[in-house]
Amino acid sequence: MKISTLITYYNGGMYFQKLLESLVENSHWLISKGYDHEIITIIDSMESETFVIEKLFQELQFPEKIKIIIKKNEANCGVVESRRRGLLEVSGDYIHIVDQDDDISDNFYELAVENSPKENEVIFFEGYKIDENGEVIKKSLFKTLFKNKIEKKMNSKRVYFYGSNQFVTPGMLLYPHAALKQLKEFYDFYCKTPRLFDGLDDSITNIQLLLKGYRYKFVPVHVFSYRLHIHNQRKLSLKNDKIFEIYKILLREKIFNKNIRYINRLRVVTALRERDYREVLKLLPSLLRYIYYIYL
Repeated sequence: MKISTLITYYNGGMYFQKLLESLVENSHWLISKGYDHEIITIIDSMESETFVIEKLFQELQFPEKIKIIIKKNEANCGVVESRRRGLLEVSGDYIHIVDQDDDISDNFYELAVENSPKENEVIFFEGYKIDENGEVIKKSLFKTLFKNKIEKKMNSKRVYFYGSNQFVTPGMLLYPHAALKQLKEFYDFYCKTPRLFDGLDDSITNIQLLLKGYRYKFVPVHVFSYRLHIHNQRKLSLKNDKIFEIYKILLREKIFNKNIRYINRLRVVTALRERDYREVLKLLPSLLRYIYYIYL
């Protein structure tokens, strides 16, 4: 059995070493149990950082048996193109996609193996939100008030369309090899307009897998942390505008069916952002539905 770790790197010097140190521990555990591990890093920043990253991999004591692939984009392409290129290198039975500023526990892959997904499953872990210094900001990555409903919510199309995607980032997920073909197809599609999908590719991927018949299996253990810092926060207004544009593309390509409730949910979020309370009142049923599917 082999686990593939795909890292997309962009100006991540502050946090990258911490991620690699955790991967060292995970790699040693995998090798000690007779498993294989490959780490694929796609560098999407300055040429000078390639040398630093290669040196860091050499200095850290990774097991000799693991496979390390480091590739540099010729120009800054964005996370969507970097993930697409990384997926071309993946050969593992299970796929873990992480960013350079993610934080994983030293036993992440031990628990991943214990709970390894079936062919049509994707497993996802609980985690923390942390600040730039690694201090915990939130003790859960999920907004719902009822933790026993998390798995059910994540497998509900209604939650995605009328509430919102609650997976924060791919780093909290583990995909089976069976999903690799779909992932490659999705990212080939995203790369037709990569800047539009950048930052939203993960949530679109989650709903597409659900529509393809995949099921999400929850492992209620904190082994992942999503780091909040100035470089990974987007303005909500820009994000919502991009969602509208993406939705139009998905309708045109017949990936999504037209859904007036989903459109109204986007209108509610926009009205709240712009403090257009008259519009919010007009869309009150959609607002209540939005709150229900997120928190209940």
